[in-house]
Amino acid sequence: MLLESRVAIVTGGSSGIGRGICLELAKEGCHITVADLDETPRRGKYHDTDVITPTVQEAEKLGKKGLFVQADIGDEANI
Repeated sequence: MLLESRVAIVTGGSSGIGRGICLELAKEGCHITVADLDETPRRGKYHDTDVITPTVQEAEKLGKKGLFVQADIGDEANI
């Protein structure tokens, strides 16, 4: 595995492209930290409509550690 035992922090990792990045990193052996407003994946027009499992749980199913951190990177004080 290319990224075995590395750790990645992905902002916006609960849904959409960020979620996809997290899961691909986990498949390559990387542990992930998901930083987003909400742990629950967004659903709707611009997001997956059938995804309900949080990204961290999906990474853990792949045998990698995951951590969710609630963060708003648009708010400088929150960073």
